[in-house]
Amino acid sequence: MMKRWILLLLFITNMFGSDFNIELTNETLMFNTTIKHYIQDNNSVGLRGDYLYYDNENRSNYFNIGAEVEGKLEFYNSKFSIFMDYSHIKNSSALPIGFGFLFPQNKKFVNVEVGYAPKVLSFDEADKFFKAKIELGIVPIKKVHLILGYRVITFKKNYQSNLYLGAGFSF
Repeated sequence: MMKRWILLLLFITNMFGSDFNIELTNETLMFNTTIKHYIQDNNSVGLRGDYLYYDNENRSNYFNIGAEVEGKLEFYNSKFSIFMDYSHIKNSSALPIGFGFLFPQNKKFVNVEVGYAPKVLSFDEADKFFKAKIELGIVPIKKVHLILGYRVITFKKNYQSNLYLGAGFSF
């Protein structure tokens, strides 16, 4: 079943020209993709999705799907994005609103993203939602990047906070 989802994500991201990442910890495997439509001057609108597989029977898997708008900033060729997602684990859902920054420098980059949903945008057993990540990356080959990152996902209590390694591909 997992193989079918991965192949479907690869097919969709390849068809629409976007990014696909795999992030790994000792207990989790996360797949995320962003499908972008470029408007002008490197600005884009897009769809994004995450699926976190937890290899722990006490934890349920996490998924996230949403929309984002990304624009180019004038300093250091950086980008700013605003997003709204639907995030879900067993018995908890939320509609976080957030922002992100991407700072590329030569063949290195820093990516920061923060999302939050107060009680009014949290459902079921969740009373709030918070997600944040920071990634340091290098681009060893054109269209391929390696990531060292840290992420925090919190519903009513801390769901996951881990250091992770990842690899990504741009199509």
